[in-house]
Amino acid sequence: MKDGWRFGVRATLNSGRFTGYEFGYAYNRTKLTLGGKDAGGMAIHQGLFNYLLYAMPEGKRIRPFVTGGGNFSNFIPPGASVTSGGGDNKFGVNYGGGIKVIATDKLLFRVDVRQYLTGKPFDLVGASGALKQLEISAGVSFYMN
Repeated sequence: MKDGWRFGVRATLNSGRFTGYEFGYAYNRTKLTLGGKDAGGMAIHQGLFNYLLYAMPEGKRIRPFVTGGGNFSNFIPPGASVTSGGGDNKFGVNYGGGIKVIATDKLLFRVDVRQYLTGKPFDLVGASGALKQLEISAGVSFYMN
C-alpha cells in the first residue's frame, strides 16, 4: 500500500484527573500495488478504543499524553465498496502520544503521533507480518468542561 490521506474523528472521556478513554473512527484512502503495478485506489475504515494517560491533571492548559489500545480495520479492495461486503476485517493495536492545548474555554488544539499494527489484508502471497501505519495528525476539538 502506498501513502495516502486520512480523515478521522475522536471523542475523549476523561475518567480521572490523569486518565481518560478515547473512541475514534477514521477513513483512509490509499493505493494498492501488486507485483510493482498499481492495482487501483482502495479504502480502509478504522475504529479505535484507547486508554489515555496524561502528564498533567485535568484543567491544565497544556496536557501531554501517552495512549494505547485496540483497533479494527476494514480493508476495501480496489473496485469494491463497504456495502458490497468485499472488505477484509483485521484487528490490531495502536500506541502513541501527543499534546492537547486549551485555547479558549470551548476550543482545544491537539497534535498526535500514533503507530497502528494490524494484520495484512486479502491473504496476498508473501504478505506476512504486520501492516504498520504511522499517523501524524493535528486537529481542533470542542472542549466541554
